[in-house]
Amino acid sequence: MGSVRSIELISNPAMDTSGFVGFMNKCTADNTLTQLPNAAASTISELFNGDRYVYYVLICILGMHFLDVVNSKDNADWAGFVTTRYQAIHLLFRLAFCNSVTPWIYTLCRQSRPCYFMAEGKLLHFGYSEWGMPSGDVAVATVLAADLLERVHWFPSVLLFVVVPCERVMLGMHSVGQALAGIPLGLFIHIYMTRTYSFLRILDFFLNIV
Repeated sequence: MGSVRSIELISNPAMDTSGFVGFMNKCTADNTLTQLPNAAASTISELFNGDRYVYYVLICILGMHFLDVVNSKDNADWAGFVTTRYQAIHLLFRLAFCNSVTPWIYTLCRQSRPCYFMAEGKLLHFGYSEWGMPSGDVAVATVLAADLLERVHWFPSVLLFVVVPCERVMLGMHSVGQALAGIPLGLFIHIYMTRTYSFLRILDFFLNIV
């Protein structure tokens, strides 16, 4: 099932971890998770990565297109189906936009991810990249959660709001502060892209390319 990862994740020894500021920025990873086989830990964490939500929604859109999900010939049912598919495409664009804009925010904030580990006597950084403020995974999950809250039901929305930030902190990918900062970012992107004129999406697209 994979080799066992037995490293211990710690905060940077040079960092002051006392008080509220220290708690918000220190490594609070659950080190019992580092005893999981690498394959299992990687699979679980990958399910919550921000780019995965784009794939999930894209699969739903393609399924709606190629599968006969509306058997009724009633015009109202067909109109509802077309509206749902249109909304899903807009959601796909918001998720992709959030995924692509967060690396730029990383470079502006330039706050390192919280966890480190010792290997061969050296203190090494833990995470996909050096920067982690705000959490892009939480921001993308928040965009999806906000859409589910408005269009589907509150329960899956609350699950995402709670589970994803906790998962990123427990795995040591982000500090508590970085995970919490991803929520207002995701809410801002959702509100901006659902409450402003549609033609601005064209501008958003080209600005993001630049």
